Amino acid sequence: MLHVFVYVVRSVEDHFSGIRRALSFEAESRTIDVCFEEQDFDLIDRVEYTDKRFLRMFYYPALFRRLYAKLDQAISQAGSEKVNVYFADEGIWSVVWAQYRRRGGRSHVRGVNVQHGFAEIRPVHTLPIRAFINAVSRIFVGFPCLGYGSLGGGGAGAFDVYLTYDDAIAHYIHERLGCAALSAPRLIKHDLIAGFSEKRKKTLPLQKPRVLFALNVKMRGSAIKCDIEETFDQLLPLAKAIQGYGASFALRLHPAMNAEIVGAQFVAHSISEFSEIDGYLSLHDSLAVTTISMSFLSSVLWESSLLGIMPVQIICACCNTAKLHYQREELTLDDTMQERLQELLQKADRPMKMNWEQQEELEWQKVRAALIA
Repeated sequence: MLHVFVYVVRSVEDHFSGIRRALSFEAESRTIDVCFEEQDFDLIDRVEYTDKRFLRMFYYPALFRRLYAKLDQAISQAGSEKVNVYFADEGIWSVVWAQYRRRGGRSHVRGVNVQHGFAEIRPVHTLPIRAFINAVSRIFVGFPCLGYGSLGGGGAGAFDVYLTYDDAIAHYIHERLGCAALSAPRLIKHDLIAGFSEKRKKTLPLQKPRVLFALNVKMRGSAIKCDIEETFDQLLPLAKAIQGYGASFALRLHPAMNAEIVGAQFVAHSISEFSEIDGYLSLHDSLAVTTISMSFLSSVLWESSLLGIMPVQIICACCNTAKLHYQREELTLDDTMQERLQELLQKADRPMKMNWEQQEELEWQKVRAALIA
């Protein structure tokens, strides 16, 4: 069986690494990577995290054609052999992939979606409008321009198998689409957990607690209501309080943020007196020296809980509507903040040793039946 891993978003973490490692022990399995060039990733970064994403029909047609050509080349190497094609993203890519699958002669090809980020478990609105706009876009450029949301938003026929972060998401997708949806958090996060475990072995005990805040990007339609300077304003009292309790506070930039621009805004803001920009390239390196992780709704919170680090969702004017379904602490930036923060700092501890390899193997045996069948 041929396994084709498609990389359509830039990431320092490989969401396919656990699957790839497990497949390396399968004698009859072969793997091929389909990846964009750096200039393509640069374009995607400029479009996806701005309002330009609503105008993809003007930016992406050449990109989609290159993707189709790369998929054709990879799949052709299988002959009549079964093929699994893996995406670690949904949105527009699930719609484009579904269109690709509708082209004839590919009954031996299956689509597998590997969850790459968290989203609220709720149906996406305005689907008829999005479908109409995509129909118009196809007339003019041959491709859709809008995604239908995550968690199976692409609808039945986009993917045959979904690998998810937890049972709640798997259940939601299965109920929604009727296709196979399996919870495999450690398999998906193999890269993060393995790197974290190795780094933590080499990390000396922390001299003082470290709080990491994962920043979010404000986008139209998201739960984030503040731009970066407004976010700094909201977080300033928290930064002062954390420093006052003898802990350090680090702000981790979102991958879509321009480090140079945000860095200049940070230095110009008074929050820079009480915090620092997280200097670790890899998330596992940063979390290995972190006591508490905080964010409005970043997937870093869920990843921290997977690693045994206390996740704390921050509630304030920047984001007070996000509903997260997994276990975490909450901290509201109001008059009760000081007392609650002290309680959290006392409660938090370094991560305990995890038996993640055995748990990952159990996940793989469950997933293998769906992927290798």
